[in-house]
Amino acid sequence: MREFDKLSSLSPHDNDKLTEESNAMLEEQDNKSECIHTMLKDFVKVNGIVIDYTGISEKERLEKFFRYSTYPGEPAYAFEPGKRGGRHCPFIFSLYNDLPDWLEHDVLVMLDKQDSRSDFIRTFFLDFVRANGVVANYAGIPKKERLEQFFGYVVSPAKKPA
Repeated sequence: MREFDKLSSLSPHDNDKLTEESNAMLEEQDNKSECIHTMLKDFVKVNGIVIDYTGISEKERLEKFFRYSTYPGEPAYAFEPGKRGGRHCPFIFSLYNDLPDWLEHDVLVMLDKQDSRSDFIRTFFLDFVRANGVVANYAGIPKKERLEQFFGYVVSPAKKPA
């Protein structure tokens, strides 16, 4: 199953530091679709299916899902001015491969529970960048490291049989 969400920009009406950082992060990905796909799978693995993500307040989303507790203070990451110029880049997300596993199925279920998939993906990505800054080649980072660093999820080593 393939699904495409076309977004002309991560934040079409705002041209602020966060939007610039978010667009810069997308430019840093080897494969934008794989990045979003992997981020959504990681999110669902850590948090389960979240209904109406955009209906939750920004402060609560950042604290609960990204362990970002310095809000509403200054961002926890340093903005690098002029890095990408804040230009809006159109792109298409191909979120799923043809053989979804249980986690990908849960991602599909969660997407179906949102009022607007595009708004959800846009808001989720902006929240991620606010909490973590620009992350180059997200999908290329080892899974254990991604889960621990970006979502505060500690991956326990497998227990050896007695």
